[in-house]
Amino acid sequence: MNLPPPPSKLCVSISEKAVCEIFNNKNLREHNFFELRLDLLNCKDIKKLNKLNGEFIITCRSKELCTNKIQFALKLLKEKIFAIDVCTDCNYGKKLKAIAQENNLPIILSYHNYSETPPFDKLFSILERMKAEKADFYKIVTETKSERDAETIMKLYDIAKGGDKLIAFGMGEYTRQTRTEALKKGTPFIFVGTGKHTTAPGQPGFEEMKRIISI
Repeated sequence: MNLPPPPSKLCVSISEKAVCEIFNNKNLREHNFFELRLDLLNCKDIKKLNKLNGEFIITCRSKELCTNKIQFALKLLKEKIFAIDVCTDCNYGKKLKAIAQENNLPIILSYHNYSETPPFDKLFSILERMKAEKADFYKIVTETKSERDAETIMKLYDIAKGGDKLIAFGMGEYTRQTRTEALKKGTPFIFVGTGKHTTAPGQPGFEEMKRIISI
């Protein structure tokens, strides 16, 4: 699928707690790229967020697929959806991928490790398996507890090909370092919180990252 470039290098991840903050902050309200964490939102929130003029990534991280909210979002947001995040580390990944394909939507194939950063050889194998499935973006996020962990996940960019559209960064203590470095290494975009609210450990806020990368 030939994709247009993402509307911004910063995708603001939104949970239920962040909805009011989005509309109360002019810079966030006028931003153009958001991730809807459907597992952390209700249909009333989704309807309100449709008032934003940006594009959306649809994501579900619950134990079970939030099918009703996904169908509601697909119907309501229509042409505003940039991609659907399909997790390889959940039990409904294939079903979610099928929904994306049925609706002719780009796919972000993602892997998350919330406990550690595996050795580089394992991360490389994970990326190769993901690429074999064919997607539009490949996202790998791990818990980074040391400088070495941060360096390990950043090494993925050294072997990634230009067309791979890799999105790799860390969570936790070294998350700011890895997300800033990922942008320098050519990742199409990274995820940020609203500032007061986050959806991942150590996730930097929109205003903070905007100052760091000077956009």
